[in-house]
Amino acid sequence: MPDAIVVGNGGHAISIIDILFELNYRILGTIKPTDGENNTICGIDTIGTDLDLPKLRKKIDFAFNGIGQIKDHLPRKNVYEKLLTLDFKIPPLISPSANISKHVNIGLGTSVHAQSFINAQTFIGDNCIINSGSIIEHGCIIEKNTHISTGVILNGNVKIGKNCFIGSGSILYQDSEVLDNVIIPAGSIIKN
Repeated sequence: MPDAIVVGNGGHAISIIDILFELNYRILGTIKPTDGENNTICGIDTIGTDLDLPKLRKKIDFAFNGIGQIKDHLPRKNVYEKLLTLDFKIPPLISPSANISKHVNIGLGTSVHAQSFINAQTFIGDNCIINSGSIIEHGCIIEKNTHISTGVILNGNVKIGKNCFIGSGSILYQDSEVLDNVIIPAGSIIKN
């Protein structure tokens, strides 16, 4: 059972902890932002701030990004880059209930949540979130630091740029393209 920490102690961290429990990680604690509050989530206590990460790295190999992303990708991106710099192991984190083709490439630090489907020849970059119940069809490209929210449907060959947020329940038609740094509101329908 590998030891791990979760950076963040809010809503997204709860989802990350849930997946880690399912994968039999031993979670030693959460790390809060320097100005954040101590929270106990899912029975896991806060054990430090982001300033404690260098000393924790000496004892712990695995760290997972529990910072969500809605309006701004930068807090999540900054945590990911700090974990990389400190040489933590940050593998993709995939819920056991996700259904993923063996012909999918998933980047470091990306989390794929419960009941998501990802079909063949899809590329997902580093530090992305594929949230619960999303459907990613064949041949899609999702660039780094992008959050695909709950219940999103990407039809075949959709391309989404880096640092994007695709809101819950959105549908992107076949061959649609979303440029970098775009926020798509919940329930949107995108056609090219």
